[in-house]
Amino acid sequence: GYCLCADTALLGRMRGAGQPWAVSGPAQAAGIAALKETDYVEAVRALIRAERPRLAAGLDALSPLKVLGRGYAIARRGEDVVSAAAQVEAGDRLDVLVADGVLNCVVEGKEERTWR
Repeated sequence: GYCLCADTALLGRMRGAGQPWAVSGPAQAAGIAALKETDYVEAVRALIRAERPRLAAGLDALSPLKVLGRGYAIARRGEDVVSAAAQVEAGDRLDVLVADGVLNCVVEGKEERTWR
């Protein structure tokens, strides 16, 4: 609502007693109704409990360590991950991370290819 008043002290006290934002009557009613909705909240919680193992397994399968276990490797030059042949030159030293350790390698040469 609105208030017209010449008493600035009263207006200050009124502002201090209210919220710093305006909330309409319908928005207040919707908020109160949402707080009373417990069946939906419990249904969502049950869904999360049921789906959590499947989602966790999916994330676990994408773990870099699991990927290394499937035969992939991560090549690094210092702290940088090497993702393209153009990033290295002959003589560069690389650490190649595999499932059970690190291979310390020296680039002897390279072939740039496009895999499809």
